[in-house]
Amino acid sequence: MLEAFLLAGYVLVLSPLLYLLKIEPIWIFVGMLIISLPGIYAMVTGAPFVPTSKKVLRKMMTLAKLTKGQKVYDLGCGDGRLIFAASKEGANAVGYELSFPTYVLAKIKSLFSPGSKIQYKNFWTQDYKDADVIFCFLLKDTMQKFYKIVWPQLRPGCKVVSHAFKIDGLKPSDKIDSAVLYIK
Repeated sequence: MLEAFLLAGYVLVLSPLLYLLKIEPIWIFVGMLIISLPGIYAMVTGAPFVPTSKKVLRKMMTLAKLTKGQKVYDLGCGDGRLIFAASKEGANAVGYELSFPTYVLAKIKSLFSPGSKIQYKNFWTQDYKDADVIFCFLLKDTMQKFYKIVWPQLRPGCKVVSHAFKIDGLKPSDKIDSAVLYIK
């Protein structure tokens, strides 16, 4: 939904320029489609943009028990709210996002949040060997894929804090309502 509003905003802002440049409407459509493809890909691969509420964010932060200097990742960070909360606690926080409009929003917000980095990257292809905490709000099947691909990379003691979806076959270390903590 946010992406639709952002795309509409792009069109409204750029429309006069496009008219002056005599750009055909089909090219506007093609451009919007290209910009939207990573967001569609993110949705299909199990990380659609669904903002984490402030209430859930507080629960996830409580489970993470962050300390200054820890390395924190948010897989599919959306608008970056978990990354910004982690950086306020003194963590070195990195968020990965593949939806371009959502990435741009988070990137702009990150300018006002020292210690946070938002990267336009596929989180499946990253290295997490230095992770102290990983936040994720991924769909059930995606959590199983996480367990197969990312979990083996994690060092002992790394915390994984998930919202809403559990890792089948892995016993949580702690839980607050829908927020679940796993410790490797």
